[in-house]
Amino acid sequence: MEMKKKITLSLLLALCLVLSLGGTALASSQITMPHVTDAVGLLSNEEIMALEQQAGQIEDSYGCAPYILVVEDFRVYEDTTDIFEAGMNLYERWELGHGPEKNGLLLILSMAERDHALVTYGSVTHQAFTDYGQDYLREQFLDNFRNDDWAGGFRDYLDTGAWLLEQAKNGTPYDVDTAPKGFNPLIIVI
Repeated sequence: MEMKKKITLSLLLALCLVLSLGGTALASSQITMPHVTDAVGLLSNEEIMALEQQAGQIEDSYGCAPYILVVEDFRVYEDTTDIFEAGMNLYERWELGHGPEKNGLLLILSMAERDHALVTYGSVTHQAFTDYGQDYLREQFLDNFRNDDWAGGFRDYLDTGAWLLEQAKNGTPYDVDTAPKGFNPLIIVI
């Protein structure tokens, strides 16, 4: 029960942060969830504000809202043992996303088991974040997480997410057929 109080307080504080940012956050008639919620305390206030600004710019540019949710244990939120299922349920319950299709990407990180999930929602998001693209995205931030560089990992998540959205916007989503091919040592063997 104590954890639920911490999480509720964290979400309330995050909402206050959004309200204090003004302009973009209040542009619509409804109150929106912040892009970055750290219920564990991995990030400083300055890091949260910088990530929040970066995520807001991505949403404005591409019509796809990227979210970061850090929790101690995802099972406190949802009665499931599947972090992806928990993330999807939270995405829908909290009505996250941009526009009528609720386009968005949620990175949920649960510290109890150091597990994560990527939740994609909406046609814009599904076009940009193919299975292959999601694997590439994970490669970019998981190396930081392995070294406990949380802010760096979240920046890489947002930077790479914006790059993937740009590729899709230009008509070449990052996928098996469009990904750059690297050097293959088997060519020498053959």
